[in-house]
Amino acid sequence: MTFPLIRPGVVAGAIMSFLVSFDEAVISLFLSGYYVKPLPVALLEHVETQAGPEVAALSVLLILFSIGIMLLLERMTGLRRSLR
Repeated sequence: MTFPLIRPGVVAGAIMSFLVSFDEAVISLFLSGYYVKPLPVALLEHVETQAGPEVAALSVLLILFSIGIMLLLERMTGLRRSLR
């Protein structure tokens, strides 16, 4: 009874925590392996060694990705409300 009522909040919280933690470079530095570089670590190394527009372009793509996920979530919750 309770879980169906709180499910939209739990899903929204999970998506928001994923989006916030996706760009966390400090935690990624400690959790990454030797052969695998997560995106925040690769971006940090790129900024330290080179100057170029790649980081700005990737930042725009990440912002658009985040907005797209939030719009998709809003549309899905709107469809559920209209079906009730």
